[in-house]
Amino acid sequence: MQNFKSHKDTRLSLKPLTLLTGVNGSGKSSVIQSLLLLRQSYKRQQLKQNLFLNDTLCGIGIGKDAVYQSAEEDFILFAFKSNGVDYSWKFASNESKDFLSIYEDNCNNPDLSETTLFTNDFQYLSAGRLPEFKYEREDVLVENERQKKQ
Repeated sequence: MQNFKSHKDTRLSLKPLTLLTGVNGSGKSSVIQSLLLLRQSYKRQQLKQNLFLNDTLCGIGIGKDAVYQSAEEDFILFAFKSNGVDYSWKFASNESKDFLSIYEDNCNNPDLSETTLFTNDFQYLSAGRLPEFKYEREDVLVENERQKKQ
C-alpha cells in the first residue's frame, strides 16, 4: 500500500493465517482497514469506480483522514497478488468526501469473486478497545457471511 494513513510505502507478505503485532501507532489496524475498504467497496459493487471510506466493515472518515500525512503525490494505492494474479487500485485522494474515486485500475483479472479477500473465506478479528470493548450482535453476518463486524 502507498500513501494510506501511516503507510508511505508498505509491502507485506500475508499468509492464510497472519498475526500483526507491534507498538501502538505502528499501522497494524491500517493494514486491516486497507483490506476491509477494498472488501466493502467490492460488496457494494463499486470497486471499479470508488473506494467507500465508511460502511459496515470499516469507517475511516473523509479523504484527508485516509491519506498519508506527508504524501508527495495525491493518491492512495492498494495492490496485492493472489494465486499468481496481480491486482492494484489507485484512488485519487479527495480531502473532503467520504469516498475516493478510482484513478487507475490495473487488475489483470476482472473476476474477483474467487479471490479470498472477497469471499466468505476471508475472516479477521479486530482489536478490542477498552473500556468500550464489546461485540455487537450481528447474527446475519455471522451465519450467512461468516464475518464479525469491526
